[in-house]
Amino acid sequence: MENDIAGEPMSEKKWSKKTTYSLKDDLKGRGIEISPNSVAKVLKFGMFSLRVNRKTISETKHPDRNEQFEIIASEKESFRKKGQAVICVDSKKKELIGNFKNPGKRWTLKVDDVLNHDFRSQAIGLANPYGFMNRCII
Repeated sequence: MENDIAGEPMSEKKWSKKTTYSLKDDLKGRGIEISPNSVAKVLKFGMFSLRVNRKTISETKHPDRNEQFEIIASEKESFRKKGQAVICVDSKKKELIGNFKNPGKRWTLKVDDVLNHDFRSQAIGLANPYGFMNRCII
């Protein structure tokens, strides 16, 4: 395992480049029977811990970064002055609109038949449903 350990030389942070399953297989090849969970316990005892990358490094700020927000603010203000509604839509993942399977469940008397493949070319359109508010206060 020595070749599969990485770390920071200036701190005590260290990590394994292998999963608990691949370490289990390596140990099995050496005649040691151990479960992936037990491998994890041994790693924890050796001051290893399971971690997730954290997004903390920011790139340099683009000079035109605020331009899009200024345009949106200007559009909102012009609609408000005309007495028209301003709707804020928060959108993330694009969803295909059409006769496609969706991951949700519902109580119903019969199953709805849908297309067996989700091809974008068969979609009526695309939507970014995430949420909306009838008044936008920003």
